[in-house]
Amino acid sequence: MAQASSSLLHSPLLRFEPGQERKDAVAWPAGSLTYDRLRGSVFRIAARLRQSGIGRGRRVAVCLPKCVEAVQAILGVLASGAAYVPLAASSPARYIHKQVQDAQVSLLVTTPKIRSLLASAGPAEDCPPSVAVSSLDTGHGLDPWIGEAPAADPPAVGPDDPAAILYTSGSTGEPKGVVLSHRNILSFVEWVVTRFELDPEDRFVSHAPFHFDLSTLDLFASLRLGAAVFLLSEKLALFPPAVAQAVRAQRCSIWYSVPTALRMLLEHGRLERGGLPSLRTIFFAGEVFPLTSLRKLMGVLPGPRYVNLYGPTETNVCTYHVLPGPPDEEQTEIPIGLPCEHLEVGLRGENGRPPAAGQTGEIWVAGPSVMRGYWRRPDLTRAVRFDGRDDSYLTGDFGTVGADGRFYFHGRRDRQVKIRGHRVELSEIESVLASCPGVGQAAVVGAGLQSLSSRLVAFVVPALGGTLSATTLRRFCATRLPSHAVPSSYLVRSGLPLLPNGKLDRARLAEWAAEIQDE
Repeated sequence: MAQASSSLLHSPLLRFEPGQERKDAVAWPAGSLTYDRLRGSVFRIAARLRQSGIGRGRRVAVCLPKCVEAVQAILGVLASGAAYVPLAASSPARYIHKQVQDAQVSLLVTTPKIRSLLASAGPAEDCPPSVAVSSLDTGHGLDPWIGEAPAADPPAVGPDDPAAILYTSGSTGEPKGVVLSHRNILSFVEWVVTRFELDPEDRFVSHAPFHFDLSTLDLFASLRLGAAVFLLSEKLALFPPAVAQAVRAQRCSIWYSVPTALRMLLEHGRLERGGLPSLRTIFFAGEVFPLTSLRKLMGVLPGPRYVNLYGPTETNVCTYHVLPGPPDEEQTEIPIGLPCEHLEVGLRGENGRPPAAGQTGEIWVAGPSVMRGYWRRPDLTRAVRFDGRDDSYLTGDFGTVGADGRFYFHGRRDRQVKIRGHRVELSEIESVLASCPGVGQAAVVGAGLQSLSSRLVAFVVPALGGTLSATTLRRFCATRLPSHAVPSSYLVRSGLPLLPNGKLDRARLAEWAAEIQDE
């Protein structure tokens, strides 16, 4: 594979393979954008941003559905020297407003509808200047704003400058921004491109939303190679037969998603054996892949190489396991694998030292892809560093190491759960519920977390003399939490089960939730 040599506006992340100008860079069901056109639009966006005083040290929020304009905006922000802050367009206006405020963004790129909703979500003076993109999936939606911006000298962007802030769920109900530098993202991209021999002829499926860390592989690995990335919109992703048809029509070769998306494709995509012949590598991450479904998928699609990737947003991928074949019937788990070659991965026991062979410990990671830290949260950043290293992260996940050096995942330290690949902090949801008028006590548990029917169940006790309804609680949460964090069931109880020490009996609640799941 030829090495990328030309640069785009001096940004470490934005480098093209030479000679790719006429190739597709970004594709979607209704069209495509060549590298030459992409480069031109990114240059003009960056110039317009710098004319507005936005560059190194600033942040620009991008709150758009999955579309080519979102790609142009993200790359334009990077080319200007600023950091991009991707936000979920489907989140409630209050949640978006809170993230925009926390990130202290200089500009918001969004749709007219979202801009209007944000205007009513908080004081007008709290909203940054915005660009409303009304024409999507054309490649021209930002043109009225960028106009014919003249060329300007590119900024000197360093590898440790912030490139992105990705928000994850916070235990206090406040958003928590993971600051990723150009070096953090680039080190992962160069590892995955080299380790799996990805090449310029590949076509990547962009399944994950841009506020999800999985998107960095699709977007930046394809760009690094001069390959194409196919944007799978949030709406299209809801219809597995249409997804399968699009993957065939676009001749996509690289897929990366949470296992839930693959299971939906398997069960509802009307696949025939070998029905997606262009796929050569399927990466999956973000949650445990039930082995029954994985075996079935590998039987229906036997051609691709299957790779289990593991790593929280704070580290991107830190371990990997290439499956040698479908898991045996007697297997109960597959490993999360070997440490990525550019990282150190180990276990910390309760005494702070490595645990004995075969014993469980907390997984830690160190190396160039580990985040710079949490945005404006130095205390929280210090708390997750391992052994005083600024390039390290204590994941909060527990695991063991097999005799072959492969890691196995054994659960979370705290109360985070994964719902369809999204990391959800149960304490955050409980904090929101507790603020609802009439609520005296609230607890939330996950049910069916390793199945397609995974969901969140809320148990709520009314305040003295109060009454509550599931409809009221659901509406309250829907305006304050992202959609994946809104419980699907609300059970009003006169009291919650307690342990002898007076603490909440969460195991009992989990049993109740499991019984409801089976009804």
